[in-house]
Amino acid sequence: MSDAAGSGATLRVLGGTDAWPLPEDGIVAVGRDAENLITLVEEGVSRLHAELRIAEDGVTIADLGSANGTFIERPSGFERVTQPTPVADGDVIRIGPVRVVYEAGTALSDPAAGQPWGVGLHPPTVAAGFSHFAVGFFVWALPAVLAADIAQEHGMSAIEAKILPATAIMFGAVARLVFGFVTDARGPLRSGSGALVLALIALALLAAFGDSVVVVWVGVALLGVGLASLPIALPLVSRRTAPERRGFALGIMASGSVGIVLAALAGPALADVWDWRTVFGVALIPATIGFAVFLYGARGPWAAPPRGAWRPMARSSDLRVVAFLFGITFGTFAGLYTVLPSVLQASDFDLSSSQAALVVAMGALAGAIARVVGGSIADRVGSHLVLLWVMTATTVLLVLSGNVPLGLALATFVLSMALFDAGTAAVLKLAAQGFGRTVGAGVGIISAVGGLFGFALALVAGTLFESTESSSATFGVLAVAPAIAGLWLLVVVRRRLAPPAEPVFARLERLDPYGAAVEAVPIGAGLSIGRAPANALWFANDDYVSRSHAQIDLDGERVLLADLDSTNGTMLWRDQQWVSVEREELSDGDVIVIGGNVLRYRAARAG
Repeated sequence: MSDAAGSGATLRVLGGTDAWPLPEDGIVAVGRDAENLITLVEEGVSRLHAELRIAEDGVTIADLGSANGTFIERPSGFERVTQPTPVADGDVIRIGPVRVVYEAGTALSDPAAGQPWGVGLHPPTVAAGFSHFAVGFFVWALPAVLAADIAQEHGMSAIEAKILPATAIMFGAVARLVFGFVTDARGPLRSGSGALVLALIALALLAAFGDSVVVVWVGVALLGVGLASLPIALPLVSRRTAPERRGFALGIMASGSVGIVLAALAGPALADVWDWRTVFGVALIPATIGFAVFLYGARGPWAAPPRGAWRPMARSSDLRVVAFLFGITFGTFAGLYTVLPSVLQASDFDLSSSQAALVVAMGALAGAIARVVGGSIADRVGSHLVLLWVMTATTVLLVLSGNVPLGLALATFVLSMALFDAGTAAVLKLAAQGFGRTVGAGVGIISAVGGLFGFALALVAGTLFESTESSSATFGVLAVAPAIAGLWLLVVVRRRLAPPAEPVFARLERLDPYGAAVEAVPIGAGLSIGRAPANALWFANDDYVSRSHAQIDLDGERVLLADLDSTNGTMLWRDQQWVSVEREELSDGDVIVIGGNVLRYRAARAG
């Protein structure tokens, strides 16, 4: 598609080569007559069938009284268009027998390189996401590893030294929320550039005016904007990468958390040679290089979701669940990262500042690798099961860490940080699945929750350690959150994995728009489906269903679905693709679409 394709949105025949670019605004008529802007000559398409209305606030489709109706296929169900209905990116629209997909412009051409966004993997985009992540985590981590030096120079109390790095977490939580919405609306190039400019200003302030305690608090707070990388980089990479490569690309992006390793290793070492203010000045060099890589890779167009598209997502129970889980994984990781250097330098472990920084760096490096591994395992067994394993293991490790010899304790710290990062990857998979085109806002909300929880946990754990000097009590407090989440997940996972007790017969389940079974019909030989009253499954009010539409037949243990030469066909969703049915053997879980009705076949189970 050329750059002159108006808005960049298209209507494309699913599985075919025909595609029509859509204008930036106006009305697009669809039908069999040649006078329509989009002409479909197939039988079953009316002369004036439907129209798309394209405006600044989104796209809607309306049926024009067609004989066979207009339908939208979505994962939540099969919706008949009876009034102007909003159309979202990726929606499949059925116009008579023709199925077209609406693409809202996320697969536009890169004006610089001609690289099609959304086809395969685009290295500059992945590099931009990785760079923003790496710079963000690097600048956020610096105050934590240099907190002791800063506190000593400014005569801060012990509790102030704990609050100082936690302030960056709190400010980062707010920044994530803001930049998530800005990313959806304005694109990652603008929002990401704004975040990195603030970070560079903060580094310069601390390097030049760090002798002022006010500048120190302001500068450290501003460095928390580095935590806003997640709701910026994740939408950038996920929306510009083909689905079959998205997991790999997001894994590379998330490994940008190695910025923590650079901060933990280089920060204290350079502070020993020079001073902490010089470290912030030197940090401007890698941060500026990362900014340049981001600017290059994040170029290109951006299709914003319709205004207010985030509201249903924000009200959903899915958001609350993902926010809770992210709060536990990232929040506990952030709390552990913040309090660990101080604990390791206390009498229980008696490590030097550089040794403590090395332990934290090893944990962060292991976590960067674990994000890729955790996401890959979640693809195979599901995010909930991965999170159950993570919560159980980290609870045990944190309880043990304060009560075992030094070498074993250090291993538990590194492993705990890696596991929390693996859990974060599993949570992000849930977010990417559930938040759609408003993933920036969704990730901004859940990561703000995680940041606030991390701030509170770091403050509580740091205060407890300061007052008791007990590492076992401190890590015991940190273990409470994953223990609670683990118990909750145990109930959820057991419910998901438990086989249904009833019914055990082979059946067709009729699904509501949310995918829940509302009716079950036992399967027998010659079970008929259609609009006529004589059918076992009678869809009386669906004009898109033929009088005798389809039939279930039994051939020994095989269950066969046959289309009875219906006008509009019978469709089967299997192995992530649609199959047009003539005569097909059904497998457990197959989804059948007949007119506006969605059915699921469930095989008989013993017991």
